[in-house]
Amino acid sequence: VWGAPIDIISKAKSTIFYDYLTSLAVQDYITYYRAISGTEFGMPDGSSHCYLVSIKRDKEVNKFQFPKSGQRYEPLHNFLENNVGTRFDISPNTELLILDESTGESGIQHLSIKRDFEDDEVIDIAFEGDCIRWGSFYEKKRRVYPARTPHLYNIREYGTFWNGRKRYFTPTEVIRLKGFSTKELNAISRFGLSDEQLYKIGHKSVNTVVALEVLVQLAKALGIKADTIQESQEENRKSNP
Repeated sequence: VWGAPIDIISKAKSTIFYDYLTSLAVQDYITYYRAISGTEFGMPDGSSHCYLVSIKRDKEVNKFQFPKSGQRYEPLHNFLENNVGTRFDISPNTELLILDESTGESGIQHLSIKRDFEDDEVIDIAFEGDCIRWGSFYEKKRRVYPARTPHLYNIREYGTFWNGRKRYFTPTEVIRLKGFSTKELNAISRFGLSDEQLYKIGHKSVNTVVALEVLVQLAKALGIKADTIQESQEENRKSNP
């Protein structure tokens, strides 16, 4: 089982991917693959990864099926921290750009936002707890992702408006958005990693909630009880703030 960047199944890499599947088939492996985002499984994480599961033909007891989406959604604000250092606040220059685009008297809560991936006339409003792309301005357009985060490919650009603060996400928030529990987060941070290193971990990681769901389905395909994996899932849900 492994998670790969979504472009592995793109047209540009179709030859490489075909060779990969063929080489596994020669070794008598059946390979299943599917692109899955965290939002499909209740997490405010819009990043997608391609999950691949290869099973020896003679080991598959039941046909493998990827987990079904549609779990209870956890809002973004459940993953946000309340006591965040001022180094994560947006810059005064960014503040000025925001004021230029404001359409109301309450600052960001009435910010006019044009989505660059839709028609120019489409207006969106950012409310407290939304994910906002603060750091990237092009043709005076800005993206807002209400209550969900996009694929955090440039983490320094994204943040939120929370408790009266216009700020970027912290490294620990990014890792939590990937489904890591507080216990796992403490295990990662005890090595004294820098903010940038922690951001990279959050950016590069697949969503752990999705990964555990895939492993449960694999266990079923192999005729193995998945109690331990499901207990781990429950522990993760309880330990997140």
